[in-house]
Amino acid sequence: MAPGERVRMKRIGSAFRYGILWILVLSGVAVAADPELPVIKGEKTVALVNGEPITLKEFERTLEELHKGMGEKKAEGERRFSELLDRLINGKLILQESRNIGLDALPEVRETVQRYERKSMRVILLARQVKDIRPDRRKVEKTYRESIREVKVRSYLFSVEEDAKQAGEEIRSGSDFDNVMSRMVSEGKAKGNAVGGYVKGKELLPEISDAVSKLKSGGVSPVLKIPTGMKGESAYTILKLEGIRFPENPEAKEKARWEVLKEQRLEAIRKYVETLNKKYVKVNQGMLGSLDYEAKEPGIEALLLDQRVVADIRGEKPIRVEELSRAIQQKFYHGVQQAASSRKVNKEVPEVLGEMVNTRVLDKEALRRKIDKTPECREQVRAYEAEFLFGMFVQKAINPDIKVDEAVVRKYYDDHLKEFSAPEMIRGEDLAFAGREDASDALEKLRRGADFKWITANAPGQVGEKTRERVFPPEGAYIARNDLTASAGEAVEGARPGEYRLYQSPQGQFLVLHVLEVVPSKPYPFGSVQGKISEKMYGEEQQKSVEEWAGKLRATSDIKVFATDDMLKKIFDPSGGTPGGKS
Repeated sequence: MAPGERVRMKRIGSAFRYGILWILVLSGVAVAADPELPVIKGEKTVALVNGEPITLKEFERTLEELHKGMGEKKAEGERRFSELLDRLINGKLILQESRNIGLDALPEVRETVQRYERKSMRVILLARQVKDIRPDRRKVEKTYRESIREVKVRSYLFSVEEDAKQAGEEIRSGSDFDNVMSRMVSEGKAKGNAVGGYVKGKELLPEISDAVSKLKSGGVSPVLKIPTGMKGESAYTILKLEGIRFPENPEAKEKARWEVLKEQRLEAIRKYVETLNKKYVKVNQGMLGSLDYEAKEPGIEALLLDQRVVADIRGEKPIRVEELSRAIQQKFYHGVQQAASSRKVNKEVPEVLGEMVNTRVLDKEALRRKIDKTPECREQVRAYEAEFLFGMFVQKAINPDIKVDEAVVRKYYDDHLKEFSAPEMIRGEDLAFAGREDASDALEKLRRGADFKWITANAPGQVGEKTRERVFPPEGAYIARNDLTASAGEAVEGARPGEYRLYQSPQGQFLVLHVLEVVPSKPYPFGSVQGKISEKMYGEEQQKSVEEWAGKLRATSDIKVFATDDMLKKIFDPSGGTPGGKS
């Protein structure tokens, strides 16, 4: 597919993506069996479209995706059962039409689907090699403890290396760390740089973190050279490790487990592919070593015609220099000659060849094991082909007729100006009191001219910082008025800069609000939102066209619907909660 075609394919708007949701192959929630649904080709079926079933599993997968996109909104989910089934039927009709007009026979479709099939085979083959791997418990524990390890460090900074070395020598000779450092500070040779509390090793400078990792609690480091932050300048430090702790962190433990599992799986895959290469591949190392893509002669054009074999694959076509050269050319899409001038090409050649060889041997092994015949692979390919065909139909039959004129976009902008306006912003400060009387007293003093900072420091009855509520962000930051809670928004409604208001929060605290600044809402310039509006309108037109096409196809199609709203609700939402009856 040409680059321009790919770009046009991407213009399938989200507004009608429901039409292809049904083809997504994802694990869904469990559903209850329902004897009222007919079984066709071994699957419970919710509808027949020209003899082609829409299965309960397909409906389940689509509903799962819909709930994910909506954040599991129950009410919307309940209303969408029959609507969703209608959309699935529309999608099936358009998919059938794309096949009727021969889109599935187009070379670009067949080639793209075939590439996906090979990729799917490789993924399934590799997944089988690692499915039984379990993370090594000792490695998990080691990784976990390294991630949660916290240290308490006391360090002293020297600007002169000789002074630092003198202090280090005295400590190694048996002098007390604190006594030596106290004297060095009093003589002006060192500055204390104690780290308050415990910190993670990664929060320290790399030089310090590395030294600390080698110390036991109570240990003292050698003299360390560290950057000062000034260009080209360094300082010197000696530190003492005062404590180590390992605070429990379940999230960190789970992360460590996945990190170890990922490493083990990658290593297993590496060894497996290496075994296949030894079994099937023989690389002509002499030939490979002689290829010079950075030399002016013979040049990339000659190598693109070179039929010499660089790698033999048993029972398959060999990899020739011309094929390797095409891959090199694709990798350096700005031009091999341009990359050659910076000596970047030759060192990439073994890696490019390795990727080509690995792909070939994995394809060969997957076909030998008939993975392409498995239900798992067939379903993935079927789903991908359906999605691709739907997109091709939209690209060829719908997109060419869609036009979004600038005048129409401008009218939409004018009619929805509020939608394309920056929100009103407000900046302020507040005080929180436990009782109304103290809050009212502070409010009265402020309105009579008392200084806000003075009231903050002296007014009685204020709620402590850890438990107090806020309406405005601290330090005078701006907040959009529509980001305030409904009750807080009402409290400052119509307030002018410099005005004070009293507000009682739903949690029972009394807040004195001081409005410092109000920035009115202002429309964004048309040019800055024109593209966004065009895309939105384009998507709406696409959706409308899809529905019109589906309507025409419905009129000449044989459609049988077996599932009612009540039946689908009984299956997917029997308890009134989330799909599958989970609450």
